Amino acid sequence: MSEQRFFVSAARNLESLLADELRGLGIETAVETRAGVDFSGSLADAYRVCLWSRVASRVLLPLSDFAAPNPDALYAGVREIDWSEHLGPEQTLAVSVDSARSQIEHTQFAAQRVKDAIVDQIRERSGSRPSVRPIQPDLALRCRLFRDQAVLFLDLSGEALHRRGWRIQGGAAPLKETLAAALLLRAGWPEIAAGGGELIDPLCGIGTLVIEGALIAADIAPGLRRDYWGFSGWRGHDQAAWSAWRTLLAEAKERRATGLHRLVRSSTRLRGSDLDPAAIKAAHANASHAGLAGHVQFERQALEDCRPSRRSQMASLSLDQSIDQSLNPSPGLSPDSSSDPLTGTGTIADTNASSASSSASSGTDVEAGNGGSVETRVGTDTDIGLRPPAGNAHRSPQPIPSAASSERASNTTPIPGLLITNPPYGERIGAEDLAGLYQSLGALLRIQFGGWRAAVLTGNPELGKRMGLRAHRFHTLYNGPIECRLLHFEVRPEAHVSDRPRPLPPAERGPGAEMLANRLRKNQKALRKWLQREGIGCYRLYDADLPEYALAVDVYQSANPATPERRFVQVQEYAAPPDIDPKAARRRLREGIGVIAEVLEVPEHDLFFKVRQPQRGKAQYERLAQTGHFHKVAEDELTLLVNFEDYLDTGLFLDHRETRRLIGHLAADRNMLNLFGYTGVASCHAARGGARSTTTVDLSKTYLDWARRNLALNGFTGHDHQLIQANCLEWLEQARAYRGHFGLIFLDPPTFSTSKRMDGTFDVERDQVRLIRAAVALLAADGELIFSTNKRRFKLDEEALSDLDIEDISAQTIPKDFARHPHIHRCWRIRRGS
Repeated sequence: MSEQRFFVSAARNLESLLADELRGLGIETAVETRAGVDFSGSLADAYRVCLWSRVASRVLLPLSDFAAPNPDALYAGVREIDWSEHLGPEQTLAVSVDSARSQIEHTQFAAQRVKDAIVDQIRERSGSRPSVRPIQPDLALRCRLFRDQAVLFLDLSGEALHRRGWRIQGGAAPLKETLAAALLLRAGWPEIAAGGGELIDPLCGIGTLVIEGALIAADIAPGLRRDYWGFSGWRGHDQAAWSAWRTLLAEAKERRATGLHRLVRSSTRLRGSDLDPAAIKAAHANASHAGLAGHVQFERQALEDCRPSRRSQMASLSLDQSIDQSLNPSPGLSPDSSSDPLTGTGTIADTNASSASSSASSGTDVEAGNGGSVETRVGTDTDIGLRPPAGNAHRSPQPIPSAASSERASNTTPIPGLLITNPPYGERIGAEDLAGLYQSLGALLRIQFGGWRAAVLTGNPELGKRMGLRAHRFHTLYNGPIECRLLHFEVRPEAHVSDRPRPLPPAERGPGAEMLANRLRKNQKALRKWLQREGIGCYRLYDADLPEYALAVDVYQSANPATPERRFVQVQEYAAPPDIDPKAARRRLREGIGVIAEVLEVPEHDLFFKVRQPQRGKAQYERLAQTGHFHKVAEDELTLLVNFEDYLDTGLFLDHRETRRLIGHLAADRNMLNLFGYTGVASCHAARGGARSTTTVDLSKTYLDWARRNLALNGFTGHDHQLIQANCLEWLEQARAYRGHFGLIFLDPPTFSTSKRMDGTFDVERDQVRLIRAAVALLAADGELIFSTNKRRFKLDEEALSDLDIEDISAQTIPKDFARHPHIHRCWRIRRGS
């Protein structure tokens, strides 16, 4: 075969990656250029690129280059080509035109003129003409007009190469397969796969990243399943070319069989998960069509439930034994804190069960490079639990070496795996939910994937700062028209970032700082006698009293006998509106942190900071970290455990203090049910108030274990204090054994919730009648239901519940320290109608 010039196009900023890939295919003449790569070689080389390139968009053979300042010149230039060498009158063609900085701007008209020139020539010579066929023509032509110069190409690929032939079901804004492969190559997946590492996409959608990862790991040619090529009907695709193509296909099929066999024998695992059942169904279908059924795994799963395999976890520990101990806390309790045992598995039964074994906020520090740099490195700086009451010059692409044969330095340990994902963009999810998603993703990486590599494609780099990890480099890429950053992370303690603000020194503070200090002292004085009289040690001292300092300040008095004077302070910043200057808001925050620490005389290690913003679903209950630091505090002679670091909320809702007191008062000699029980504090109050029994129901194993510890800490153990892991609404509707059993029920549901263990979603406004009626069905004849919600605009549907006795007790349940915000929650006392 004679040598010819070819142009291989690629998406913007993938040119260098494509050039490296072509050299890996044995094409040493590959030269990176604008929008792609030029190379010289044989048709067999071009066919090899069509079959094996993972990131190329198209493979183009230039036919002619000529001046085309106007449509007539374009027509004349096309007619200079002898089209009988490429196309017969019985065949079909399609033409597309791109134009930039040229006088010919109407690309559809330009395509018409190119087509006219071709068919006019063929008709004049043969008496008949080829037909136009936009989809899968015999000859696909592309014309590029740039500065009045035309280049006419034969498109050997025919269709864009991202159309691999395996995708039979799409989804919401899926990645192109070529971009997915580029992300995997940039993230180093071939090397990780060669070492037997794992690949996980916890937001997998229809499975594109996982499937492309499997094609790489198993050495499968990405074009092997395509059934249409632009050269198939081209007259230049002669017998020698056909022979070369058949040889390439046979080799690719053999390598596919070998690669899949090697993948089965290796420790490499490829998994995707998503909460959307339709997406998971599509991912399974796509994987099956790609011939990868059994080689990749997809499951419906919430982001926070994603875990590495046990083998990967062991590899992670081997990789770096110095990983922060918080990832693997030891069992046991310190004098004022306890290691977190809240990661156990299994079904919780009752509180005499043995304890489970024990098991930073954000800032990505990514800055744009100068001079259009594409790659930038950044400084290192249950069933429902019912219980009865009681190479040569033309070498082929090389397969990924097996873990056994891969050459490595003797002191190098393979990376356990790669977590790679493309979170939804703002078009697909609300901005508030999106910020929470990134926060949850960062927490997942820090807690569960120590030692791993991670890569996150984001259309909003600022969201990366929510992850609490420092990206060590990034690539600027384009997902269609959207400019994106591929953030690269090495998940190690030294990459963890906290956005805890540094206190601003007194000399640098503005006049507002003294106003804040005065307000804190004023509030302390106003609350002091009331706190002493009521015996309250945990309270809200300040709640955005001054608009310039939009903070909530909560004080928690230690209940540890060894440190009775110790106080913990949690500062929560209400997220600033978009029109507030972030730098000014940050400065005021630093002023506030400094003033609070000084006025309350709290050391830095006992002051904790979080950003408060509207939460949906389980976001307020998800982990932010895994320090396992629990502290004992007191409420009405109860000792309770709180955690200031690992979750957005501490485990003790201070605004419900009076509600819990009411529960304690009403619980005497009654069976009490605590629905959506969280950490079981209401159950502790009921038990202290003389309840015959308590039953705490929650969907979360983590919080039920926390509730068990709270109960046990106060001496409430045994079968009289049950804990049940279940979807509360489903449990209520199936709890026939409990009908008429409970004298007191506390019902404090989330505003909105979704979980892989739920069918659909829960919305307190929508589901209130169904929920309340199901709870009332379990009440004894003289029983009472305390129903509460934190949804500010909630309206109780009293008309639909008109047969019940309903009393609004919201005002009586708002504590004095929350009097500035009387709508922080709503509360009703509900009894059966007379």
